[in-house]
Amino acid sequence: MSFENINMEKIGPILGYIGTLASIIGAIISIYHSRKAKKIKVQVEEQKELIFKKQTNTELSSLLTEVTRMRQSFGKYSLPSMTRALDGNDYEKDIKEYQNLLHQMNDSKSDLKTIKGFEFDNYYLRLSEVLESIPSDINNVPIKASGKQILSLLNELIPFLKAGISEFHRN
Repeated sequence: MSFENINMEKIGPILGYIGTLASIIGAIISIYHSRKAKKIKVQVEEQKELIFKKQTNTELSSLLTEVTRMRQSFGKYSLPSMTRALDGNDYEKDIKEYQNLLHQMNDSKSDLKTIKGFEFDNYYLRLSEVLESIPSDINNVPIKASGKQILSLLNELIPFLKAGISEFHRN
């Protein structure tokens, strides 16, 4: 036996033990980092959900503000026997604002569909039908009837918007 063979015979098992120990330590570190990454992933998902809720709440609040404003604007059409009082009103402006509201609602469709009990597609169809029923040659009588329908639909929407906003505040 030479000196080199004796050292290798003694060093070989020691290196094996060191390698095994290093593997065990590496596995423990990997498990630790894996658990840490899972916790971070959960935190990121929670923050993402919070951002989504705040964004939805902002969209619904903006829509509520617009619907409330439109309700005030279309309130003039609900006045009984006030056909003469509508003379001089800018019907085209009211119709354009109503169209803009429909566009805003369509843009917020995914947020509106999250509101419990609110059937967006049916509601949007009814809003669109009222818009289509307004003749291009507007006079006081048809616009008053359409204005009343629009006002009624806007009044129907407001409680759902408030409920949707409240739901996001509770969570």
